[in-house]
Amino acid sequence: MNRLRILAIASAILLVTIFTGAMLFIGVSIIPFWQSLPPSEFPHWFATNAHFIGNFMIPLGASSLLISIISLILNWRASGRGWLVVTTAAIASTFLVYAFEHSNLNATLLAGVPMEEAKITDLIILWRFWHWVRTALGFVASISTISALKQISCGIGQETNRIL
Repeated sequence: MNRLRILAIASAILLVTIFTGAMLFIGVSIIPFWQSLPPSEFPHWFATNAHFIGNFMIPLGASSLLISIISLILNWRASGRGWLVVTTAAIASTFLVYAFEHSNLNATLLAGVPMEEAKITDLIILWRFWHWVRTALGFVASISTISALKQISCGIGQETNRIL
């Protein structure tokens, strides 16, 4: 059982940090690219290409949340479960930000309704803000998952020593 608990946390570290890294990549490369486009061209680019980002990020985020929940359940009685609560809450919060902010912004951009260039620029700035909020939550989740592994693996070692 101890190996399963550690494997779940290690898997959570892997998926959560990949998810966070992908959000960081979007923040430092894709969003600046969007901002470099003439505002009149951005809605067409977004309508043509946004699904590629969503097709990668949504399953990656969902699997990060799922493995975080599994890790929390398997380690519920462990001394480091508080870190896993933080991880799960932070990853779940990235979905809340997506649900309440990004999905609305995406729908506006994908609606095909002509917009003034200033409105397009404002939407990109708003999208960028909420994206960095999500990225910060990803970093919180990554750090807390690593902290959970450290604390729980030390606790498992102490349990083993007491048994012997």
